[in-house]
Amino acid sequence: MDDLTHEFLLESQEGLDRMERCLTELEARPADAGLLAEIFRAVHTIKGATGFLGFSRLEALSHSGENLLGLLRDGRLTVNPEIISGLLALLDRLRGVLGAIESDGTEGQGEDDDRAMIARLDALQLSPSRVPAAPPSRKPARPRAPRARKVAPPPESAGEAGPPRETPAPSSSTAEPQPRSPSAPAPAIPSRPEVYQPVESAPSPDAPATPNGADSTLRVEVELLNRMMNLVGELVLTRNQILQATSADAQFAPLGRRLDMVTADLREAVMRARMQPVSHVFSRFPRL
Repeated sequence: MDDLTHEFLLESQEGLDRMERCLTELEARPADAGLLAEIFRAVHTIKGATGFLGFSRLEALSHSGENLLGLLRDGRLTVNPEIISGLLALLDRLRGVLGAIESDGTEGQGEDDDRAMIARLDALQLSPSRVPAAPPSRKPARPRAPRARKVAPPPESAGEAGPPRETPAPSSSTAEPQPRSPSAPAPAIPSRPEVYQPVESAPSPDAPATPNGADSTLRVEVELLNRMMNLVGELVLTRNQILQATSADAQFAPLGRRLDMVTADLREAVMRARMQPVSHVFSRFPRL
């Protein structure tokens, strides 16, 4: 088995484990959009990797499940016990195919069962609880506002007494600009405001780059961790023998204490790396 297929199997099994936990929680919270998105992501990841790996059974099963989950995620289909049971059956079928790939490198036999599984998922898409898709809405045309009509002011009556109005001289559009007086100050041209950049915002070239979520964790095989724990156990025994042999020598006492501290820290770090969350054990109980 090549490294690419091995990595695909590990990620797919982890995705199916999350899918199983989310399905058991979805029965209690059928309207939870986050759970539906997590389940859809697990199936979509398997389908996306099967295209170039050449696993046709996985591709057909995951494609049918993705269509059903897409309707649930978009709100066009409501969650019911039949859909939960169908998705759990799909999960078991995907695990079986992944187990066959891990054991002998092939998807095994069972195309007839796959057709029955796909037909079951397709039938669930036609559930009576399915909501029809809403037609595209058209925005109504905005009514145009009537243009404002200019109303001439009423003429003054002849009987009203008042000072005669001075008629302003008509100004020409091509009138030359008036010369500016030499004593008048020139109008100030607004300068472009400078953008203030604080010194702290500029990253230092010597500052280490902060790792993101993808670079902060590594996947290590259990066999390698078990070997490291065995080596640390041998190191602890050797440390005890050295401390007993050099306890009477004053020159080796500081070195012995230093070796004791480093060995204890290394042993604790390896044990933490080997530990697994206890939720992985109890998360299987709700479905049982």
